[in-house]
Amino acid sequence: MSSENTTQLIGRLAENLAPVRRIPRLRQAVLGVVVLWLVVGALALALRGVRPDLLEVLTPGSAFVVILIGLALVASGGVLAAMATSVPGREGAARVSLALGLGGVVLAGGVGAILVLREAGPMPTACPFANDVACFAVCCLLALPPALAVLTFVSRGAPYRPLLAVLAATTGAVALGALLVHVSCPATSARHLILGHALAPLVGALLLTLPFRAALKRVAGI
Repeated sequence: MSSENTTQLIGRLAENLAPVRRIPRLRQAVLGVVVLWLVVGALALALRGVRPDLLEVLTPGSAFVVILIGLALVASGGVLAAMATSVPGREGAARVSLALGLGGVVLAGGVGAILVLREAGPMPTACPFANDVACFAVCCLLALPPALAVLTFVSRGAPYRPLLAVLAATTGAVALGALLVHVSCPATSARHLILGHALAPLVGALLLTLPFRAALKRVAGI
């Protein structure tokens, strides 16, 4: 039985190891997603414009502002959580981001819904449901570029919970789209603001998570 020193043993064991895939820096990736969203947002608002009474509805404590803040928390929390779960050692940041996202869901979908119902008064008898679907569809459409960017980062990382990463990514990305829709849509119907804006991230995540999870598994094998 031949003897070998430690250096030779390590070299022999490392001969057939596959090269380690480098994970991009989290801060740079987050900055890239932000820049991408700003570009998408500028194009979207150039086409849609902003609601004419935007300055008037930006009053502290109003339903519009509460939903706006809630969507911002969902967007930032979801995107950061998805990306942080893909970087070893960033579990703490992922938990904090998830908490922010969940807080945003409660704020936009809960508190915001209650406030908008109080401010709007009785529901109108004729409120086209197609308007709700249209705004929701725009939210999902605007969510595609940031969602693909986040999931590209996830596919190059090492997510310890891939399904959670995809769920957070889709929820956050749809919330980014909902932010743009919220400041551009002139509708004042309570049902529309709740279904088409405030709850869009939750419904969008339900629709997009499984397809994106399947694509991530096929492309990256995770």
